Amino acid sequence: MKEKTFLKQIRQTKNKENKEKRPFSIRLFPILVLMVILLFAWKSLRPENPLFQKGQSTTLYVKTEVGTEAVFLPEKYFSKDEIVFSKLAWDFGGVDWNVPGVYRVKLFYDGKETNCTIEVQVLADEKKKAQKMWGASEGYSSF
Repeated sequence: MKEKTFLKQIRQTKNKENKEKRPFSIRLFPILVLMVILLFAWKSLRPENPLFQKGQSTTLYVKTEVGTEAVFLPEKYFSKDEIVFSKLAWDFGGVDWNVPGVYRVKLFYDGKETNCTIEVQVLADEKKKAQKMWGASEGYSSF
């Protein structure tokens, strides 16, 4: 009989200890779950920078004539709310301004490569093209 009462006392003390610990752990768990849910909601609702969207590529077009360096104006393509223009960078070093053709230049944002490409079209001077086609030299016309 003494053993049964002793076991009852042990169980009662264990139950009291568990009850004392339980409120703390129950309060902490829902807070952690709520924080994880809020973190995922914040990440999914926050709009992604359009320059880094995966699975999408964007080509921006710039035209210029032979001998004239192109002027790329980011304001023409992006809004001030989406992008900080001072963080944009591009290098026209691979473009030969004296040779007509199409050149592709990568666009960087804050030092990271973006999904955007600038396509530079260096166009031949139309007046010179017409003169070559008709065989006329500058200042002389056969008409």
